[in-house]
Amino acid sequence: MDTYTISSKDYDGIIGFTPTRLFNPLFAWEVNKKLEFSLDMGLLNDHIQVTTTYFRNISTNQLVGIPMPATTGFTSLRANLDAKVKNTGLEIQLNTVNFRKKHFNWTTSFNITFPKNELVEFPDLAGSTYANTYVIGKSLNIKKLYHNLGVNPETGIYEFEDYNNDGVISSGNDKKFIIDFSTKFYGGLANHLSYKNWDLDFFFQFSQKTAYNYAAQIYTSGNQPALTLENRWHKPGDQAYLQKYTAGGNSTAQTAADRFYSSNEAYADASYIRLKNLSIAYTIPETILKRMKCSLYLQGQDLLTFTKYKGPDPEQPGQQIGMIKRVNFGVQFNF
Repeated sequence: MDTYTISSKDYDGIIGFTPTRLFNPLFAWEVNKKLEFSLDMGLLNDHIQVTTTYFRNISTNQLVGIPMPATTGFTSLRANLDAKVKNTGLEIQLNTVNFRKKHFNWTTSFNITFPKNELVEFPDLAGSTYANTYVIGKSLNIKKLYHNLGVNPETGIYEFEDYNNDGVISSGNDKKFIIDFSTKFYGGLANHLSYKNWDLDFFFQFSQKTAYNYAAQIYTSGNQPALTLENRWHKPGDQAYLQKYTAGGNSTAQTAADRFYSSNEAYADASYIRLKNLSIAYTIPETILKRMKCSLYLQGQDLLTFTKYKGPDPEQPGQQIGMIKRVNFGVQFNF
């Protein structure tokens, strides 16, 4: 239905109404078909427990916002698309009791997930407003980009692949390099160890994915990496990674820099393994404190990260500040 709201402004002393949504008589329900299989196993008196789940979700009659021209007063129209999207995934959970003795215990928990989505069908995709966004058979998380060929050593300007060989680099014809932002897999590994009055817990998380790298903001951010000094074009003949700099007067360099943000060079492997949590605790024996319990603990968060990603934080690539390490020491009394 068409909907309206009371305007915050008046005309000649009269309050009017402002449209908030366009009428769409064909608007209908989205359809989702779900299928899931799960297997639970316990071995060696449940010292080893495994849970495996596979799921498949197929969505049709997609609920989307179809882009609208600005003359309508709206940026999109809520509608259905006759497209089919398939989401599948495999989840594995493993719990083990490694040791269970009188004074020493050690348990481990491991989980990993392999998600995947795919655009299966999209009638007349080439003639739709999504022609430059999606590809049948690919993930919905892809991005079409320019293919950066590097810096021309003579001009000092970025060059990009001309896919249709017309001698002109344009968004519609030459953004053909596809990068998939989908997370390939993610998970975690947790361990708990106890020995008499001591307790140790640590948790690693990991993920394999592609994300924006530091180069995506290299010309706009105030925080410049050392690379801008070490590998930037200065004079003809230089073999450099970064093109010549400009204060805005060189329109050719400015245009190339804008295309650089939308090229494959602005993205990189953001896979990582991170020591997310670490905790050590000691409980003072009750024979010492009599009627009171006391525990001393030392906790740390985001202490170590193993990654090839060049940027502040692979877990949150859009941030310009890296993950903050936290270390806490505390004492807990129970009366």
